Amino acid sequence: MCLYIQPKRRPQGQKVTKRLNVEKLKSPDVIHELQAAINDKLSVPLTTSDTIEDQWAHLRDSTYSIALEIIGPKNKKHQDWFDENDSEIQPLLEEKRQLLRAHQSDPRCVAKKAAFTNIRSKVQARLRSMQDAWLSAKADEIQEHADNHDVRKFYEALRAVYGPQSSGSSPLLSSDGTTLLNDKKQILYRWAEHFNSVLNRPSTINDEAINQLRQEPINEELDIPPSSEEVSKAIKQLSSGKAPGPDSIPAEVYISGGPTLLSWESRAAERSAWRCAISLGADRAEDQRATHAQRKRERRKERTAGAQPANPAFTCPECGRVCRARIGLISHLRTHRPPTPN
Repeated sequence: MCLYIQPKRRPQGQKVTKRLNVEKLKSPDVIHELQAAINDKLSVPLTTSDTIEDQWAHLRDSTYSIALEIIGPKNKKHQDWFDENDSEIQPLLEEKRQLLRAHQSDPRCVAKKAAFTNIRSKVQARLRSMQDAWLSAKADEIQEHADNHDVRKFYEALRAVYGPQSSGSSPLLSSDGTTLLNDKKQILYRWAEHFNSVLNRPSTINDEAINQLRQEPINEELDIPPSSEEVSKAIKQLSSGKAPGPDSIPAEVYISGGPTLLSWESRAAERSAWRCAISLGADRAEDQRATHAQRKRERRKERTAGAQPANPAFTCPECGRVCRARIGLISHLRTHRPPTPN
């Protein structure tokens, strides 16, 4: 009997949510299909026992899954010079492969070797000319957007050529200026401390002068839950072409979703419960992130502490430095070697 030991699967990180291809929403047929699917999915009434967080999760997940099924994910914008010339490149590469196989089958044949060398030079020259032509055309396109002061298309063309840029948090100095903060939580706390000291300074205005100010009446209408018309107007006023929020649903989906997505009204009516649920969820997520980071640091310290110590046998006779391996000792002994006279 043959035994098979399956290798241990490495832990995978959290999957990144795919961005939706909102360009398809320019078609009226796609919008009608999206509205019909959302109406069928969200027509089932929610139970009163569901919390605000459950109701929002149902609305968010249902809307995203329907939009992903109908309009699909967004294709990458990163372009390469060989993507647009693939139909011309493939025949050249195939011809080169055939001549290479012919040369490998008969290495002593001078004619086959010369044919392969010739086609290799031809392919390299042609590929370089394609790359130069593509870069020149892209440069002209970017320059045209710059001349027309079209900032949006200008940066879209740059991102298409160079690809997405990785972003990270920059370290900050502590309040006393002696410690460099690299942890994200400490950086956020330092920013909060900075703005608190800048914006919440003690007032120098006399309290009697403040008491003499005329008190304006309280506008109770601001606390009234929004109506369906107000929610519909707010959704239609959302800006298009912006990056989606944490729910990964762009504004175009809400605008094209139809009247069924106006179920926001029932959620917005319970503002206090909504804000409390959002605050608790954010605190819970931050605690989980901090716990995960702490465990990761502890595992790293354990690996560092369990590292193999240096072997005392590899000790420098000149300065007494202990190296971990013989090759390290040999490299270190070169520093004590006297310089060679010219």
